[in-house]
Amino acid sequence: TMNASSITAGTMATARLGSGTASSSTVLYGDQTYKAEPTSVINNIGFYAKMSALGSNVSSDTATKIPANTEVFDIGGDYDNSSNYRFTVPAGGDGQYLFFATVEGYTTSVSECQETWGIFYINGAADTDVAVYRKLEFNADLARSLPVCWTAALDLSAADYVELYGSLTHTTTAAYFQKGSGFGCIRLTDTS
Repeated sequence: TMNASSITAGTMATARLGSGTASSSTVLYGDQTYKAEPTSVINNIGFYAKMSALGSNVSSDTATKIPANTEVFDIGGDYDNSSNYRFTVPAGGDGQYLFFATVEGYTTSVSECQETWGIFYINGAADTDVAVYRKLEFNADLARSLPVCWTAALDLSAADYVELYGSLTHTTTAAYFQKGSGFGCIRLTDTS
């Protein structure tokens, strides 16, 4: 045997690194064996999208889809940022996903925003489970801008889709979702 520190120049024969056959379709694993390259990568699905500008005026206490039209990243191209503003699980993408979201309510006048709500819609329906529904409430004390941020682990199957909705409780005629409101996800496990 030879200490690795003694190797100062040249190349090491691949046969000395591990057992098996080194080739363009194998990789060396930590157990010093060459094995076929993995064909499935768990974290090959994910996205993050946000609003690029102040949203349209919204009525008080009305669930409104957040138009997250600017993709920061979209691994696999599974987020629609132009019309539906939704993430759709691709074929073979069954698994657990970690979603994250920020919804910020904003009023043009000081002290008129009372609550900001954020909720994920799954396959077109509101999911009011505590894990995917968040509300920031000021009750009698009003603010101009209220952000709410949360994460949720969702078990999804191919063709399921997730959308982000928000709602504001306010005392003004000019209330909006703030630029930067948005959501994203990354697949944690593969159950396909």
